[in-house]
Amino acid sequence: MVFLLLLSSTVNAMPLPFELDAAGYLEPGKGSYVKLRIAVAYDDLLFLKRDASYVATYAVSYRISDSEGNRVDSGRLSGRVEVFDFEETNTRKSHAREEIILSVPAGTYTIRLSVEDKETRRRGTREETVLVPGEQDGDIQLSSIILSGCEYRRDTLSDTLPSQCGLIRVVAEVYSPIDSIPNMTVPAHVRIVDANDDIRAETIDSIAVSKSVTTLEIPVDISNLEPGTYILYLILDPDDNAVEMTRTFIIPWSILGMVNEEDDALRLLNYIADKEDIKAFKKTPDDEKQAFWVQYWTSSDPVTSTPWNERIALYERRIMYSNDKFSSFEEGWKTDMGMIHIIFGAPDEIERHPFDLDSKPYQIWTYYSLGRQFVFVDRNGFGRYDLVYGDYSRR
Repeated sequence: MVFLLLLSSTVNAMPLPFELDAAGYLEPGKGSYVKLRIAVAYDDLLFLKRDASYVATYAVSYRISDSEGNRVDSGRLSGRVEVFDFEETNTRKSHAREEIILSVPAGTYTIRLSVEDKETRRRGTREETVLVPGEQDGDIQLSSIILSGCEYRRDTLSDTLPSQCGLIRVVAEVYSPIDSIPNMTVPAHVRIVDANDDIRAETIDSIAVSKSVTTLEIPVDISNLEPGTYILYLILDPDDNAVEMTRTFIIPWSILGMVNEEDDALRLLNYIADKEDIKAFKKTPDDEKQAFWVQYWTSSDPVTSTPWNERIALYERRIMYSNDKFSSFEEGWKTDMGMIHIIFGAPDEIERHPFDLDSKPYQIWTYYSLGRQFVFVDRNGFGRYDLVYGDYSRR
């Protein structure tokens, strides 16, 4: 029982990841509304055995506030997922999904939404701003932008796109008063800019508007975008009276791009790879290292039947968690604590001693299932803990 409590405490320390799309729409003649779409990967939920099946339960709570911070609506719902194959409980390809539709007047709103695993009490929270369109005489309007069709995902419900993205589709609804603009071809322009406001991708298209609601879908190639934050502009230009909608999205850092920093790639290999693979990487000519790196990760994919490389996902999560928790004068994944977390994952128990009178601050990490224990000491009092005891060799 003590072990389960300690394990639960460790799990609770990590936020529950989930995907959220919050978008504003207009139904001509009826009003405006916000649509919230939530997706949680099965692998991030705790499934419990129930007779012949496995069941996970979760709760979704939300609050929507207007531009002045006043609550407009709030609520909570419960969800349940049941599968009959244990392997399904560990996949990132399948998701628990919820959709919430809220009627609101036109305006700008802040959505704050949380998802909690009912078994572990592990919770994640996200906040997004949504512009909701309203009916205006004689004007074309746009709904919020949805990004879909990204490689490895049929529908993207997040502002974070996998680094393996190639072609995405920019999807939105176009609202027009038919009496004033019948059967019109409207120029459509997609522009993506980086943090320096430099244009990184651009597509010019058009859309035929012949009804009150027309769905626009424009393909855009983003395969040349590096990790970073981008703003996507969708601009319609009916008779030079431009209508614009924006969406921010992120292409996160990826292990596959780490080879461009050879020292970092070699450090990660020293953590997790066999000596033969490390030697081979060092001997590989510079112009062939990219191919070697991709092949190394491709060949170590534990589930080749899925498009998602579970081993890459595992180590990316561990590196990002280490950067979030252990960074000081250097990136968290390069610290001793980061190294141990990357190699072995989260410990079953963490014993913290920050204020003992007869010693410097120290922590003891215990991995009961592996029969290992590590001791870290903050030698200088700046929050950087050095490993002073523990065998981290892979055996």
